[in-house]
Amino acid sequence: MKGVKHRKGKAYKKYAPWIFVLIMAMCIFGGVYLSDTFNAYGEKNTDKSPYTYNKKDTDAVYASDNTEKKEDGSKKHIIVVEGLSQAGIPTGCEAVSTVAALRYYGVNITPELFIENYLPMKDFYKRNGRVYGANPSEQFAGNPFEAGNLGCYCEVIEAACADMHRNNYKEMKNLKIKAERGLTLSRLEEYISKGKPVIIWATVDMKESYDGFTYYLETGEQYIWRAGEHCVVLCGYDDEGYYIMDPLKDGRIVRYEKKLVEARYEEMGKQSVVIERKN
Repeated sequence: MKGVKHRKGKAYKKYAPWIFVLIMAMCIFGGVYLSDTFNAYGEKNTDKSPYTYNKKDTDAVYASDNTEKKEDGSKKHIIVVEGLSQAGIPTGCEAVSTVAALRYYGVNITPELFIENYLPMKDFYKRNGRVYGANPSEQFAGNPFEAGNLGCYCEVIEAACADMHRNNYKEMKNLKIKAERGLTLSRLEEYISKGKPVIIWATVDMKESYDGFTYYLETGEQYIWRAGEHCVVLCGYDDEGYYIMDPLKDGRIVRYEKKLVEARYEEMGKQSVVIERKN
């Protein structure tokens, strides 16, 4: 018996370096690995479908649509979009989510270039003791690269994409991009089922929003920002849940119950940006 153990030990030592190389290659080149995710209440999700994508693979375009039919007749649609983190862009969820959606269609741009060259922005300033800032439906309120700033709504993203098109951004010529308000999530499922991810406005961790920072617009009107606002990419659904690419979770695809997402989506005005290829 001792001899058998000895032979096993030699075999392990012989192949161990190759096993290590194989594992490292899978980690480096595989680009996809399972990771734990958590719901809005800090509970670990039992559904292991969320993935994290290798952020080093920045030029990849993941354009496949995976539809899984279960034995009970239900379906799960997952569009595999590139996971992008907003690390270093603390209030730039709108830009990062937009870039992830554009890159899915082959548009070669980074969040930084999108912000610096195309995103309409306006800094806050004081006048006569009042703080003034942008209407978030017209410009980004503040600066996405700075913590403590606010954000923007769907119309601003549509305008930024239109500016890319006007500036002859070649990959944009075959895309149709439209800001929408009022579409239900069940309506947006139709886009997902056709392999078209949708940018939506919800809240951080799907927690309830609330009245946040108050400031004044140029018109003199007082404006109250909805604290907790967050922009993500809706990229999948099943009978009971929605899957989103979340820039605040290092670009992981996470799943939330449909009713929870619907509530937060409605709180933020049922805003979305739909991107499609032109016929």
